[in-house]
Amino acid sequence: MKRAPFLGATGALLLAGCSGHHSTSSPLPGIPASSAVNPKPQSLQLVPVAAEAIPDAILTHPMIGEVRRFDGAVAPANWMLAQGQAISSSDNPQLFSILGTIAGSNLKGGFRLPNPGFGMLIAVAGTFPASPSVLAQSGRYSNSRVASLGPGATPHVRSAKKPPSAQAIAERNLAYSGVRTGRSTATRVTAQQAAGYSAAIQDARSAAIDALSPSNRARLDSAVQGAVSGRTDVYGAVAQMISSLSPSEAGALLDVNDRMTRPFSNAWTPSSRQNAQIDAAHFLISVTITREQSRTIFQHEQRSGL
Repeated sequence: MKRAPFLGATGALLLAGCSGHHSTSSPLPGIPASSAVNPKPQSLQLVPVAAEAIPDAILTHPMIGEVRRFDGAVAPANWMLAQGQAISSSDNPQLFSILGTIAGSNLKGGFRLPNPGFGMLIAVAGTFPASPSVLAQSGRYSNSRVASLGPGATPHVRSAKKPPSAQAIAERNLAYSGVRTGRSTATRVTAQQAAGYSAAIQDARSAAIDALSPSNRARLDSAVQGAVSGRTDVYGAVAQMISSLSPSEAGALLDVNDRMTRPFSNAWTPSSRQNAQIDAAHFLISVTITREQSRTIFQHEQRSGL
């Protein structure tokens, strides 16, 4: 889930006179006629010039991280004007799990909203898009598909496809049941390699927990138990830990990850520190959840149709 997946079509930009040689008498845009005098290049223009009305189905049922063109001066409830302002990651953990620090951060551990240079709203509260079933049950599309897409929009009609087999669905659910930190490929391992990897996981789990403060250890236990009991999913557990990790804890966790993976990779490279809290939270949950707990979580997802 990194970052702001819902950008309205009204946020498109049109570059007029992109080559600086546009002529009114030219048969093709950007190609001047031989006798034409080149005017000054035009600037970027928003299309349309004025923001279109946002449907009530969107305003009243926003998805966290969703953005929309907006020309007003005051943001509606659950929305904020995106002007590059810094906000608290601890007060907005779900939005932070989507945006991260891609638009910047501040010295107090918060993060900044985007600053596109024109009127734009971003949803800071509402439904967290954790899975397709959450989107389907949110009520966002209760009126009609067209109403939710916006004025003048036409939904794309997809061609009918053969439904997947039960085996394909089971394999997909198994693949999505755990936190994935990279592309996975099947490979044969010896018994000795398997034992070494299991030992590395155990050592990493102990080291990761030791790197946490007492309050974050309790928070981690609550997040994992919530995923195991079905109160939340794995990504919800990750979101709970992102904003609570201090920079020093995130760095220590990524060091543990590097020590665990380095012996098993011939092309090992150190973990990036660009989104340390997000990457560290993913690693922490993945190494803390045991194999038995993973089976239980998978069974919950099967029953809920995820």
